[in-house]
Amino acid sequence: MTNTCPILIHAADYNYGEYIESLVNQFGIQDTVLTGHTLTWNKFTRMNPQLAIFETNNALSPVLIKALKKKSFPIIVISQEDIPAIKGNSSLTYLGKPLHPGILKEAIGIQLTKNNDAVPPDTLNEPFIIGNTKKICEIRRIIYSICKTNLTVLLLGETGTGKGLVALAIHNNSTRTSRPFLEISCANIPPSLLESELFGYKKGAFTGAWEDKPGKFNIADSGTIFLDEIAELPLSMQAKILQALQDGEFSPIGGMEDSRVNLRIIAATNANPMKLIEQGRLRQDLYYRLYVIKIVMPPLRKRKEDISLFKEHFIEKYCLIYNKKPVKLSKKLCSMFMNYDWPGNVRELENSIKSVIALENENFVLDELKKKGIWESSGDNLFGTRPEAYDDIGRLSLKEITQKLARQVEKNAIKEALDVSKGNKKMAASALKVSYKSILTKIKEYSL
Repeated sequence: MTNTCPILIHAADYNYGEYIESLVNQFGIQDTVLTGHTLTWNKFTRMNPQLAIFETNNALSPVLIKALKKKSFPIIVISQEDIPAIKGNSSLTYLGKPLHPGILKEAIGIQLTKNNDAVPPDTLNEPFIIGNTKKICEIRRIIYSICKTNLTVLLLGETGTGKGLVALAIHNNSTRTSRPFLEISCANIPPSLLESELFGYKKGAFTGAWEDKPGKFNIADSGTIFLDEIAELPLSMQAKILQALQDGEFSPIGGMEDSRVNLRIIAATNANPMKLIEQGRLRQDLYYRLYVIKIVMPPLRKRKEDISLFKEHFIEKYCLIYNKKPVKLSKKLCSMFMNYDWPGNVRELENSIKSVIALENENFVLDELKKKGIWESSGDNLFGTRPEAYDDIGRLSLKEITQKLARQVEKNAIKEALDVSKGNKKMAASALKVSYKSILTKIKEYSL
C-alpha cells in the first residue's frame, strides 16, 4: 500500500488509540504516530502532522485547545460526550462515539483535502481486518495483492478465526464487488439437497420439479462463492465443484446441456487438508485446484495482543447496533479475557462483548468465564490501560524509562512470589533465587 501523509493520534485511552491506529493503517496510511499525555505544543508543531486525531473526554488537552485557536492543522475530534466548545467548530470534524469505521475513513478524507491530499486510492474497503500483529498485517497485504485477480483462494484456520470475513474482504475489494457474494456452509445443507441447492435443476427432473430452479452457482454468476467447510461435501459433489473450477461449467439436475458461469471460488476448512485427504474426505485433485493462494488464519490465543483492539471494535459495533452508549469494561473482566485461551476464537470474544452490551451488565460473562476456571490475574495487568512507558515518552530519557519499567517488573515479580508462597518470605526468596536479606530489602523498598 502507498505511504502517505503522517497522521498524529492523541488518545485519552491507549487501547482506543491503538484501535484507531489499526484502522488508519488499513486506510492505506502507514505513517502514523500514537502519542501519550505528555504531548506538548512544541512537540506537536515539530511533528507538523498533516492531520491530527484527538480522542478525548470532557477535558480537552492543552495542545488541542491551542491547535483549535491556530486553525492551521486539519483536526478530527472523537468524543463520547458532547463538547459545546468544539461541536460547532467549523475548522474541525467532530465524531461522536460509538463510531463506525467507515465514518472515520470518510472524515479523514474530508480533512486531508484541506492539505490538498487524500486517502490513498489503493486502500482496502470494509470489512476491516482488526489487528496489529505481524500475521494479520501480512494477511491484509495478501488480500490487497490478490483481490483484483480471479485466483482461487483456500482459507485455513480454526472455527471462529475470521475466514468468512477475509473471504468477504477479498470480494469487496475485487472488480466483482457489485456482483453477488454467496456464503455456503457445506455442513448445513442436507446431502440429499446439496446438488439441487448448488447447481439447480430443470423442470421435470424429478417429481415436484414443476419449473426450472437456479442453483447457487447460477445466482452468483459474475460474483464470488465462498464454500465454507468444503470437506463436508460428499466426494461426488467435490467432483462437480472441480469441474466447475476447471471448465466454468456444470450440469443442473435433469439438464441436457452444461451451464456456464464466471465465478471466483473461495473455499475454507477448519481441518488439516492433508489429513482430510488421507482420511478420504477431501479429493486430492480438488485440494490442489483450490490451493492457488492459501491464507492461514491464526487462533486468538496466538495473537492475544489484539484482544484489546477487538474489545474496542466490538464495543463500538454493538453499541451502534443496540443504540447504546459505549461502556468501559472492568479491569477484572479485561484481565480474565487475557487469561482465557478462547477455543471459539474471535467469534467467542465477539459474542461475550455482544452480551455485555445487550444486557448492560458484565455478570453473565464473568460467571461463564469462572465456570471455565478463568480468574483475574493477581498481579498488575496492563490490558485495558496504557503501557507504563506511554506517558513518559518526551518526559524521560530512554534509559530512565527502561529503569522505571525494570523496577515495576521487579515489584510485580516479588508480589507474585509472595502471593504464591502465601507471604512466606523465605520461600519467595528461594523461588526468585535471591538471598533472604535481599528480599527483605526489596519488600521494604516497594512497601509490599
